[in-house]
Amino acid sequence: LKLQFLYLIGRAPRRPPPSASTEPQAAMGGGDLASLAEAIPVRLTPEERSLQRLLTSALDVSEYTNKVDVHSYGRDRLIEHNLLDLYQIMLGLNINASKDKGKKMLLHAFKDAQTDRDAVAQCSGWFRTMFEIGRRYKRMNPDKMRSEYGKLISLMQDAVQMERRLGMDIYMPVKSVGDVLKEYGLEKILADPELKVAASPLARMGADELAAAGREKEAVIKSMSERYADGNAETREVVELCIRSLDDGCCFLRDNAASLDVMIGFLEHYFHPTTGVAVGKANGDISIRSGRDGSKLSHSHGSHYQYVLESLTLWRTIMGDMFRLWSVAEDDMLDRASNYRMSNTGQGVHRMKAAPRTGASMRRHIAEAQRQMGGQWVGSQIVHLGDNDVPNALVFIDKYTQVPRMINPIVKVVEAVDTISELPGQRLYIERKFGSAEQCKVAVLQDFFKHAFDGSGDDGGSCIDGRLTSAWNWCSRLHKKPYYHIFLLGGFQGFDGQW
Repeated sequence: LKLQFLYLIGRAPRRPPPSASTEPQAAMGGGDLASLAEAIPVRLTPEERSLQRLLTSALDVSEYTNKVDVHSYGRDRLIEHNLLDLYQIMLGLNINASKDKGKKMLLHAFKDAQTDRDAVAQCSGWFRTMFEIGRRYKRMNPDKMRSEYGKLISLMQDAVQMERRLGMDIYMPVKSVGDVLKEYGLEKILADPELKVAASPLARMGADELAAAGREKEAVIKSMSERYADGNAETREVVELCIRSLDDGCCFLRDNAASLDVMIGFLEHYFHPTTGVAVGKANGDISIRSGRDGSKLSHSHGSHYQYVLESLTLWRTIMGDMFRLWSVAEDDMLDRASNYRMSNTGQGVHRMKAAPRTGASMRRHIAEAQRQMGGQWVGSQIVHLGDNDVPNALVFIDKYTQVPRMINPIVKVVEAVDTISELPGQRLYIERKFGSAEQCKVAVLQDFFKHAFDGSGDDGGSCIDGRLTSAWNWCSRLHKKPYYHIFLLGGFQGFDGQW
């Protein structure tokens, strides 16, 4: 009650300035390592990496969606022809890449086959493996296979609907760390206390301390690998692969949430939740009004502060559970029980398909974010899925994999302002244009919090999808902002992950 009173009179204590160099309290999937192991993909082996490059090359030259998705009639025959064409390209590349192994597989397939299609069907197990490797690689590397992944999911959508016609089953679940441990009877590793040292992200610390912690972690990984291998070289490799895969996944989730932790810290440190006064008594008002400066929403300062905070909290919750969310999104896309329909959504022609699993998962994340907000919620809780705004789960997951690409550059530039101002010429520029380094930070953050959440990228709603669309709309106009030169001085190159 005392703190609430201080907020009302404008004397509430503020958080210290946040920094990405401090350890963020990142939520890693809302579970322990045992539950995360069921969702985190296992690393690719050297042989699987070779197959992944083969798949990427085949998808890169394929024009599957360009040929299939532009036709409304006779699509079954067209799909069949283009699927078989791609399959044959992949088999040809495999012969070139694996030499005798690829030839033997194809010769065995043709041995009892009467037609080329029958021979391709004999290789369905190989295609299952190839497509699983591609999907697993994409989950571990969201910045890779940007166009190829869409083609892969689209052709798999068609392939699962034409299983009987082609005589091929090309779907298998993505292999997780938990799956591999169960296969080798090594589930007890997940209960080992040393796993927390071996598979947990290292805290932010100095270079010497970081090197020492890295050596300790490496020693624990080697020790566990030897202990559970019991003298078996193959088992030793599997144990090490699983531990490192779990470590990769935990680092990925932590790093995705870290930038959002810092951005939430910026909001709470530099802006007051009720008075609209920023640090140093600068103007910190982030209220917006529909029709002014491109805004399509009207919020008072207090309401908009809450709206921004709940949006960032929701994104952070989603980032901490991306592997599970990605899994249910693929399940919706490849569901045999329902098919898609081609529809012009106003953003081009898309495959429109319902996504009940993804929607249910998102509603759980919204409920969790609302719980973290103390039960308060300003904007709409509507989740667009399977409609003109978000036609399918693939579009949905693509939107949220881009959240770190958007937030990380902003965080890095704001943190770089103090370094930029150390040079006399640049300090003079900042002081003349903004007043001080702190006021420069406030100017950047104030504009971001106001206009990245003003509904300008949507039709004026405050739905879950519209918040992210508005933020990307702000990113597209960054070059017109008065502080754009500060971004360039801070090393900004773009929002596409090229840092």
